[in-house]
Amino acid sequence: MLRYLLTFTFLFPALAMAWSGPGHMIVAAIAYNNLTPDQRKWAIKILRHHENAAKWEAEVPADEPNLDEGVVLFMGAAKWPDEIKFGHSPWNHKEWHYVDYPLTPPAFEKKPSPAPDNDIVFAINLCTSKLKDPAVSAKDKANWLAWLIHLTGDITQPDGNIAASRIPKLCGELRIFMRKKRCARSNLTYFA
Repeated sequence: MLRYLLTFTFLFPALAMAWSGPGHMIVAAIAYNNLTPDQRKWAIKILRHHENAAKWEAEVPADEPNLDEGVVLFMGAAKWPDEIKFGHSPWNHKEWHYVDYPLTPPAFEKKPSPAPDNDIVFAINLCTSKLKDPAVSAKDKANWLAWLIHLTGDITQPDGNIAASRIPKLCGELRIFMRKKRCARSNLTYFA
């Protein structure tokens, strides 16, 4: 399956660079391959409790029957927070996908996040603490781990620190800084 995702990425780079499911799945597969055997066992044990684990395993192509269960679970978990983003799930946290650091030219001073208790940095710390908490149920830990895997992908993308609501203002700030007349959109991020 990883072979198909990598092929898909190279054949259709605009779609992969939009940080869709395949982009998250590739980051998750790479992360999984960098885990120790003990870390893999721990993660698989947790992710088997996810409500979508059977669905993710059913998505394995017939010609890849020996694909590692952990890779399958990691790749499924990586896309799950985006799949529930527009629904009414209590696990849906739209603001967790990014951090919106203020960006003000010309100095671009480092300022704190305007939502330090509801952004990607907060979410990563929360997921980590919930995974360590023995009082958290196995099912909930599966959701927390899915979020953590997903956020690993989100934080690696170039536009992972820009809130959609800030893009018009940010484009204006970048136009001033770069002395450009318009703001263009690429498949990967916004730039002026």
